[in-house]
Amino acid sequence: MDRNSNKQTIMKHKCFKNTEIGELTEFDYKIDKLDILLDIKFLISEFYVGTFSRNKHCLNFRFNNGQKFKLTLNEVK
Repeated sequence: MDRNSNKQTIMKHKCFKNTEIGELTEFDYKIDKLDILLDIKFLISEFYVGTFSRNKHCLNFRFNNGQKFKLTLNEVK
């Protein structure tokens, strides 16, 4: 997948609820946790070298030095 298409995806997910532009109806859409996880995966991969995988609920990171991390995201209602 092209990195530019990932950047466009990230820009699409920006939310402007606390600004004047947030009053526009086109920004009133539901963001799900998969959207956020994919954006975070892209951002982390820009700064770190390692292996990244995901499932429905979390991102797994394994860095070249052997460290492993799991990032879980839940919506707070």
